[in-house]
Amino acid sequence: MLRIVSLAVVCFSTLLPGCDANPKTYPLSGVVTLDGQKIAGATIVFVPVAPATEVASATSKDDGSFTATTFVSGDGCFPGQYKVKVYKYEGLPIPPAMAEPPKDYDPDNRVISPPPKNLLPVKYFDESKSGLSVTVNPQPTKFDIALTKK
Repeated sequence: MLRIVSLAVVCFSTLLPGCDANPKTYPLSGVVTLDGQKIAGATIVFVPVAPATEVASATSKDDGSFTATTFVSGDGCFPGQYKVKVYKYEGLPIPPAMAEPPKDYDPDNRVISPPPKNLLPVKYFDESKSGLSVTVNPQPTKFDIALTKK
C-alpha cells in the first residue's frame, strides 16, 4: 500500500506546473545597433507577453553581441512571445539609499550628482512603446536589434 501511495505522490507531483527543477530554456542571442553602429554596454530586457513566463535580460559586449539570461548566464529564454526594451546609462546607476547618512555627512557641503542619462532614444526604454518583439521557439533563436535615433 505504501508503494502505491508513494507512486501516486511522485506521479502527481510531476504534473504540477512550475515544479520542474530544471525548466527548459532556449538560447537567444543577437547584436544590438543604433543607426548601424554596434552598441556596447546596452541592457536588453525581454518581457514575456504571457504572465507566467520569466523575464530574461542581457548586456551587450563591445561588439554589440548579447546572449539572454533567465536563471544562469547565457541560458536563454522560455519559448513564447516577448516585448523588448533596451537602454544604456551613462556613468554608474544611482546607489541604493542608506538607512542613515555617514557620521561625517554635512548636508551643507554635499555634492549632488546629476541623474544617470539614458544614451539611447527614450522610446526603447518602454517595452510597450519600443516596437521591438521576439518569439522564442524551442530551438536557438537569433534576434538582431536595429535601433534608430528617429
